[in-house]
Amino acid sequence: MTGPHHAVFGLTTPNLGDDLQALTVAMHSPLVSTLIHREAIGSRQTDAKHLLVMNYWFMSKGFRSAPHASVDPLFHGFCVGRDELLNYRWPDYLKAHAPIGCRDERSVALLTERGIDAFWSGCITLFLGRKVVPVPASERRGVLFVDVAPEAEALIPEALRARAERISNTVPEAIRHDPVARWAHIARICDRLRTAEIVVTRRLHTALPATGFGTPAVLVVHNKPQDVRRFSGYERFIPLLIHDDGRPVKTIDWDAVGVPEIPAELVGHYERMLAKLGAALGPLPEERASSISKVCRFRLRNPGLGAAPGEVEIDLGVAKIKRVPSAWSDQFIDLEIDAFAGFERFDAPVAARAPGAWSFTPIGRLRDFSV
Repeated sequence: MTGPHHAVFGLTTPNLGDDLQALTVAMHSPLVSTLIHREAIGSRQTDAKHLLVMNYWFMSKGFRSAPHASVDPLFHGFCVGRDELLNYRWPDYLKAHAPIGCRDERSVALLTERGIDAFWSGCITLFLGRKVVPVPASERRGVLFVDVAPEAEALIPEALRARAERISNTVPEAIRHDPVARWAHIARICDRLRTAEIVVTRRLHTALPATGFGTPAVLVVHNKPQDVRRFSGYERFIPLLIHDDGRPVKTIDWDAVGVPEIPAELVGHYERMLAKLGAALGPLPEERASSISKVCRFRLRNPGLGAAPGEVEIDLGVAKIKRVPSAWSDQFIDLEIDAFAGFERFDAPVAARAPGAWSFTPIGRLRDFSV
């Protein structure tokens, strides 16, 4: 592959909010070449150097080594998940790539104390709404509780509790190791967030995209320091209720909950990040999708595998996913992949295998076959 190289993170964690961060970067980008396993970021995972937006939560376990030299980092939304991360090789690496755009104000403070130039960039998921058609208030329906702790529900007005539908960002175990199925699942959840009247959640990466969709959102968070710190800064524009096993620690005025306004400073940092992304990868996609979720369609040229239907494999780096084509002839292989708007731009190797064959025959790059 020639031209720019761009990677996003591929995850096997139990929280789909992790996948949403990669999905959002991909929707803003003209291409994605491969996925990089976050927990192995200190090791070489690609032959060529790849741009990688470092918009994630990092802790000490698995991250004692700074990113490998094959990673070209763009620091926007970086989060120090555990203070001990800075006891290892990260401080020198961060200083070399400063200034560091941090997801929360606590991370900014931790880096500044170490003499590392840092600023509060927020998270790109705040701006996922800019990649999809807005939903007017007149068309919104329903109240969503996303992973709200049962003991905290008593702190929520009865009128909302009575109407609430409860859903979760937890990854279904059957798709845990399939990055595209994970994206498809969180994309469908996002489409529910963008059409809801109000969202109540303990999940940062539910509240942030909801805010970007113009959906009123409330954070209901347990009073644990390692949890509360992740939300530092966002309480300026997203109502934050803190409880201790259902006992109120910090309350909010529910009557004042409305459509939040993202601070101008975060908008500015987002726009500057996009300029860097565009300078590295080329013109960014400007269109707005009708929804986050999308069935992406591809027509591949059959490389002489015959008319009997087989299967297709897409190499995403951290995983090779297999799909059964929707149609197969001796001329063409039609593929429909449940994913998200933007997956059609993935510049990943695709191959096919005839029934009974041991190996896959390379066909080309996925995005070249989008229809």
